This record gives sequence, structure tokens and C-alpha cells, in this order.
Amino acid sequence: MKVAVLGSGLMGKEAARDLVHSAGVEKVGLADIDVKRAEAVCSAIGSPKIQAYQVDAGNTKELAAFLQNFDVVINALFYSFNEIVAKTAIEVGVHSVDLGGHIGHITDKVLNHNEEA
Repeated sequence: MKVAVLGSGLMGKEAARDLVHSAGVEKVGLADIDVKRAEAVCSAIGSPKIQAYQVDAGNTKELAAFLQNFDVVINALFYSFNEIVAKTAIEVGVHSVDLGGHIGHITDKVLNHNEEA
């Protein structure tokens, strides 16, 4: 399985670290708007399975182009990106997981895309 991780902060780097040790995962793409940060995390993890990418998750075309190379995306970005990531994942046919958090109506907005998924 090929897994994309959006965000190389505290949660994203730990998700990526765990994924590279999973036998079922062949590739982890760690994406961040700050590619140097993603590269530093990849270097610290030190696995040939992981690669850094620069992706602006606020740009749906750029996000879609990145996601189409993966089977699933783990969204470890700030919660305000949850809807855009979920909607883009649906559009390109990629499974999507986010870190949750019932902030405002964000969860409701994501769940409103249930029929599309």
C-alpha cells in the first residue's frame, strides 16, 4: 500500500514513522508546504520507504496531483483543511483519514460528502 501523510508536524511525523515499519506499506509520501521540514523528518526516520514532497494543500489541483499517486491519505494538517482534503480525496478516488476533532462544524462539513464517497 502507498500512503500519503499530509503535514510533517508532531502528528504527521509519528504517523509516518509508524507506517515505514508496517510490512503492508511499500511507500510513504510525507507532504508539507515546507519541504525542508518534510525532508528533515524523512532524514530522521531514515527509511528507504519514505520520501518528502512539497504540497500546498490549499491548492486543490496540486493536492489532487499528489494524492493520485497513493492508495490512502492521512491528513495531519490543521483541522481547517479537513474538508478540502476529504473532498479532494473523494474526487481522485483515494481513501482518506484525518485526525478528527469536533471543532465547530468541520466534522459535519466532511460528513456531508458521504454520498460522494
